[in-house]
Amino acid sequence: MPIEDKLKIEIWHRAIETQMHFAELSLKMRQIGLTLVGATVAFAIVMYRTDYAFSVPLPWTEAHVPAATILFCTAAAILFGVRTIDVGVYHRMLRGAVKFNENYEKKIASEVEWDSGLTQTISAYSRLKDPVFENGEWVSNKKRRCNNPGKKNMETPQNRE
Repeated sequence: MPIEDKLKIEIWHRAIETQMHFAELSLKMRQIGLTLVGATVAFAIVMYRTDYAFSVPLPWTEAHVPAATILFCTAAAILFGVRTIDVGVYHRMLRGAVKFNENYEKKIASEVEWDSGLTQTISAYSRLKDPVFENGEWVSNKKRRCNNPGKKNMETPQNRE
């Protein structure tokens, strides 16, 4: 059962929105985590430099741990938790959304008359150095384009002509 063209574009649009949503979730998670880490470290520094510094006795021992040490350990735990959630959850969901849309763009490419869709192009530019679209696929450009006279066999504006 064929899908109408308008519905195909709507599915593509929704897939792009999903990618944007997962990327935004990842950025917000990092922002909140780094804010909490910064505030915790700042609080530990303020406590250490003022008269409010105190130690916490460890149970069953006579040792005491400075509160600043506990706060720094808490900041490290927050940072680890943020990384775990970001890389382990949000980034994986984003990769899944990107893969879905790459496959979908390949499927509808001939119908909407594009060589490469938005997701495919962004993926190529994030994965490859100096990407070029050749023969229906993205490849890394072997020729580097720069104006470095010390390097030979490089395509420059002067020797292209």
